[in-house]
Amino acid sequence: MISRSTLSRLCIVGARNRFGLIPTSNGVVLDGSAPTALPQLKTTTAQGHDSRFCKDFSFVDILGRGSFGIVCSAVNRLDLQLYAVKCVPFDERTQNVFGEIRAMAKLPPHENIIRYFSCWKEAVSPKFCHMLNENMSEYLSEDLTVSNTSTPTEFTEVTQILYIQMELCQDNLRSWLKDRKAVDALSSLNVLFQLINGLLHMHQHGVLHLDVKPENCFRNGALFKFGDFGSSYTEGDAPSDDGKYLGTGSYAAPECEWGKSQCSSKTDVFSLGLCLMELFDVFSTGMARALLFSGVRSRDTSMPWSEQWPSVSNMVFAMTNPIPEDRPTLVQTLEWCCVMAGPSIHPSFKSLSPQGFDSANEPIHDEVQGLIG
Repeated sequence: MISRSTLSRLCIVGARNRFGLIPTSNGVVLDGSAPTALPQLKTTTAQGHDSRFCKDFSFVDILGRGSFGIVCSAVNRLDLQLYAVKCVPFDERTQNVFGEIRAMAKLPPHENIIRYFSCWKEAVSPKFCHMLNENMSEYLSEDLTVSNTSTPTEFTEVTQILYIQMELCQDNLRSWLKDRKAVDALSSLNVLFQLINGLLHMHQHGVLHLDVKPENCFRNGALFKFGDFGSSYTEGDAPSDDGKYLGTGSYAAPECEWGKSQCSSKTDVFSLGLCLMELFDVFSTGMARALLFSGVRSRDTSMPWSEQWPSVSNMVFAMTNPIPEDRPTLVQTLEWCCVMAGPSIHPSFKSLSPQGFDSANEPIHDEVQGLIG
């Protein structure tokens, strides 16, 4: 038996990935441009075999769980490609999930952004609930005994499920950080460069991510991509300033405490600064990372980490300045990244650079020069 409270604890893309290295596909090639408005959501009836998800997809596995639902992998029965499908129990209390869909639909395709394909909502299907029962036991064994045969009768608290079909990636930046044995400066700068490009693309199209962290940066081969727009803010939307911030506290900028109306592109810069610190350190435990985060927030520049990577330390402390206006812009951060990487890697960096920025010819700003040391 699976209650709504249980299902609502299951989601966020990339919370965990049990596939290892999955052969990934970009899926069906659409018309080459992302929709500029929220697509029309079609409500379908779901009496057993009438579920669109069950008819169009072959379920493969549950990838992750979180506060909004589950993410599973599934094969489309027509194109035979693997996709990630986010399944969110839908009612008046989960209307804010539309913000995630609007953000993904608004963004034109970009190699450093998870690709969005489609969304729809449908009535709760007994067949879908039965599928959950058959595949949830490993995830829920700690706090729920799942029957492999019974339909979840307590699922009646919600009448609809919202499905979001997205590109499937092999793992995320958190996994990449855990698997490496030592810091390779050029590899870390390459990852940072891609994350900056992804954020620049979002900001140029009026989207703030507001939950930048390694778990939300996904990987396909050498490409890193931002996903999970559940906390994002899209220009034109009314910000929810009820004092509740939906991002991740350990990565959140100080202004997040006051609601999304106080957030800006510099809010994502703050969180990216903490990710930069992680790219240049190998943590043995989560507690070690938390202590270093605390040191950065308290502006403790005497940490041993600062002595090992002085230029990186300068940039981390600049990006995590408690005053948003005093943080560098993403373009300045990109410039610093390219200069630090050196001329040998500039050609590959330049091929990915945002339009209008040429790392070889653009003059180095005084602020950036001071951070290089």
